[in-house]
Amino acid sequence: MLDTKQIAVLTIATLAIAGLSVQTYKYLTTPSFDPQLAIDIDYYSKVSYCDVDAIQKWNCGDSCNYHSGMTEVQAFNKKTKEAQGYCGYDAPNKRIVVAYRGSSNIQNWIANFQVIPVKYAECQGCLVHDGFQLTLKEISDNINACVQNLAKKYQNAQVFVTGHSLGGALATLSALEIAKIVNPSKIVFMNFGSPRVGNQQFVEYFNSVITNKIRVVNFKDIVPHLPLKIMDFKHVNTEVWMLSNGGINDYKVCLTEEDPNCSDSVKAPTAADHTDYFGFYTGC
Repeated sequence: MLDTKQIAVLTIATLAIAGLSVQTYKYLTTPSFDPQLAIDIDYYSKVSYCDVDAIQKWNCGDSCNYHSGMTEVQAFNKKTKEAQGYCGYDAPNKRIVVAYRGSSNIQNWIANFQVIPVKYAECQGCLVHDGFQLTLKEISDNINACVQNLAKKYQNAQVFVTGHSLGGALATLSALEIAKIVNPSKIVFMNFGSPRVGNQQFVEYFNSVITNKIRVVNFKDIVPHLPLKIMDFKHVNTEVWMLSNGGINDYKVCLTEEDPNCSDSVKAPTAADHTDYFGFYTGC
């Protein structure tokens, strides 16, 4: 009996022979995106915006209460670039969770606009956003140590890596570091409203390492359009484009990088669609 991948290959070949494009096939398939799982992950991201002490105690109101079974939480904030994130274990769901905060102050915005492509040492010809790389560096050792300890303790757990806005960019870089700690097949990567992080070589490297990956873009959110493509920045796969602000079940899954039929088709992006995903505020 043919498996799913073999069926997909045969279907693409059949469509090609019939004169239909592979792009057409992509939108005929059933998307693997699960809106409810995305909301679950977005709540991990929301917590990253809360006060560090509140995160550490997992006592931050509705944002923390959504995942009430979180344990062994470690939260980190470094003042130089105001990097903030946390790591913990969601016991009921058997998930190790890593989440990074988005822009919340002037230091973060400076990091956002420090658009200097610099060498990324892990792959040939790879360049990444200098501000994002330097911001992650402030807390990555702490996060990685937390993941390593939890992964030893909970060997069957998946590792969920997420963040919104700047936090989404940090999560992108962090996922590759975590892939050195655990088997990459255990990583579930999903970010929200992330800017572009690196060049084409970096995108290809990321896509080859992180297999379970989704970028959610809310309708006309402006941040995923930055930094500009003409500056040689590209997005990683796989985009899920929400087709209305606050929508949950109205979306398109886009399997190719920078798909012109998805959010890249928006001609007038807006900041208004950046702070509300799935109908609720992305902050704490």
